[in-house]
Amino acid sequence: MLDEQLEILYATWAIACTRVRQQLYHPGQPVAPCPQPPLWGEEMSAMMVLWIARERRLFECEMREIEYLLGLGGAR
Repeated sequence: MLDEQLEILYATWAIACTRVRQQLYHPGQPVAPCPQPPLWGEEMSAMMVLWIARERRLFECEMREIEYLLGLGGAR
């Protein structure tokens, strides 16, 4: 992936985090409007899906490790 595409991914991730936290912690407030998604070609869309899947797996592994380190029964 190109640096510019990674920058877009990380910026979009930050926006998603902000929106989710707002919905969780301030459900009465209106959610900020979403920016229009970029238009990706087929190959780039496939790469994005794979990148997101990898990040999701990484996050799940990190949460299991936190559970293990805190003695909460997380499997290693």
